[in-house]
Amino acid sequence: MKKIYPFLIIGILVLSSIGAVAETDGKQMEKEPMNIQDWQLIIDIKGGFFGYTVRVTNEGGEPVSGNLTINITTDAGFMLLGRELSETPDVIEALPPDEYVEFKMGPVLGFGFADITITGVFTPIDDPYPFEMEATNGFVLLFFVRCGLTPITIPATP
Repeated sequence: MKKIYPFLIIGILVLSSIGAVAETDGKQMEKEPMNIQDWQLIIDIKGGFFGYTVRVTNEGGEPVSGNLTINITTDAGFMLLGRELSETPDVIEALPPDEYVEFKMGPVLGFGFADITITGVFTPIDDPYPFEMEATNGFVLLFFVRCGLTPITIPATP
């Protein structure tokens, strides 16, 4: 019986070193993104010298075309220019994915704490996407506008 122990131990070691080998069937697995929308615009509005800078970025997977209208109302303590700004840029024409366009809106001339309201609508083909945002922490100092606005996402994510 004692002579079988070395063979048993060697047999267990040999059998445990033999592993299973997995082979593929030759087809390559393709990973596709699960939750990418066809199109998604991010509208980011920043204050600065002489007014506002608007950046429109395509975060989706397809080019985007459509009409964009933006209205900015700046209600400060003392306003000379730029209380109502409206822009209908002709810049959203086949905007490729991960690309952006930027334009300025202004001039703004005033002084004091400001309530800033942004309204607008983006119409890709025939289905309009309206948006609205308010910033109550704005400030206008002569030609400089400071506002803290979060970017607007179209279509809105749930």
